[in-house]
Amino acid sequence: MAFRSPDERDRWVFREGAKLAIALDFERIYRNVWPSQMDLLAAANGPDGELMAGVQRRYADAAAVTPAVYGTYGIESWLGFLEHTGLIQREAGRVSTTDKGRLFIQYLVAQRYDLHGLRPGL
Repeated sequence: MAFRSPDERDRWVFREGAKLAIALDFERIYRNVWPSQMDLLAAANGPDGELMAGVQRRYADAAAVTPAVYGTYGIESWLGFLEHTGLIQREAGRVSTTDKGRLFIQYLVAQRYDLHGLRPGL
């Protein structure tokens, strides 16, 4: 690569490094997120987010399908994963996507990944 100046090279390296760090973060999340959490993320991405009653219903539905898994993975852990990864936020009795959550969805679409995650049945 040819750069006109060291500053231009440094800006390019910084930008490419940031893109790589974001992609790595999103790949790690994608490999660990469950389809039920992806469904919640999609619902939380709506204009009004998702009411906590809907969140609880989504969790209960997923737990009913796979009780052996969800029996040791409560709703706080299930929801907490999305919160701790920065994809959603809770406020005023509802859950909504963050800017990072919306970028994560865009990343998945750009990569042509399954929007329900890698782990069917969870």
